[in-house]
Amino acid sequence: MKKLLVSALLVLALGSRVHAADVQVSKQAVHLDGSPVRISGYNIDGENYFKLRDVAAVLKDTSVHFNVTFDSNANLIFIDTETSYTPSGQDASDSLHDPDSIVPSSQLAVVNGEKTKYTGYLIDGNNFFRLRDLGRTLGFWVSYDEASDTVLLKDEALPKKPIITKTDVTIINLESALHQNTKTFSIGDGTTFDFYDFIQDSSIIGVLNDGNQLVVDAYLKDGAMIVSPLHIKYRGNLSVTPKLKVSQSGNDTVMTFPSTALDDATLGIDSTQPFTLTLGVMEGDTFKALSVIDVTAPNTEAAR
Repeated sequence: MKKLLVSALLVLALGSRVHAADVQVSKQAVHLDGSPVRISGYNIDGENYFKLRDVAAVLKDTSVHFNVTFDSNANLIFIDTETSYTPSGQDASDSLHDPDSIVPSSQLAVVNGEKTKYTGYLIDGNNFFRLRDLGRTLGFWVSYDEASDTVLLKDEALPKKPIITKTDVTIINLESALHQNTKTFSIGDGTTFDFYDFIQDSSIIGVLNDGNQLVVDAYLKDGAMIVSPLHIKYRGNLSVTPKLKVSQSGNDTVMTFPSTALDDATLGIDSTQPFTLTLGVMEGDTFKALSVIDVTAPNTEAAR
């Protein structure tokens, strides 16, 4: 999402490299159950960092397999340990070279529904994460044999553990400061809207069961809106069905949020007239607004 991208841009603006005592292509062999596997990574300050998809490709036929997908709109990596990885054809490449650029990675991942921030680096445009962190959270065995200078992996499932100790919270409701979320667009040829036009830069608040509140992040997954605390020191999420209210000329229509981009056809509106789109949720029979987009009509004078 945009707020994450801004953080990454700020890091990039500070310099193309970060201070590290030692950054080099790892020369250590990697073995899975005693057999060598084809995977390359970087050794940074004595720790091994690999591409997530490369690790998934190595473990795809084991009991500790996991799948990796990326949602570019939400700027989130999704990791699912219940399904195996489908190779991309470019996994586990051994063509790494001394990096031209390296900055700390700001990339967030959602592991089995839980938001996680791995220690990692953005190296020449690719995220590399610390192997021991991946093993800890995904539940696979990682060790090192100093005598042979070999990284050891095993087809052996271990308990999955978070990187940091988190406080469990229960989100029961959502609130929003609509004056911060309202934005205006003009209709043009091919103008479309999607879920993230509403969510980017919005200020949605999760109401907890103890009465406290937290700023939450949101993404769309399999048609549901998943909200979780923005700060990763908290664990908890709420799945709700997003609703869309279309308002034009005093008429309101509430629908389940479409799975496709919103356009004139899906909205059923007169695009020559202004209208309002409101993302929200239902509380019983009541529609609760979370984010608003006001859409202006085309400039008919300019079109003549």
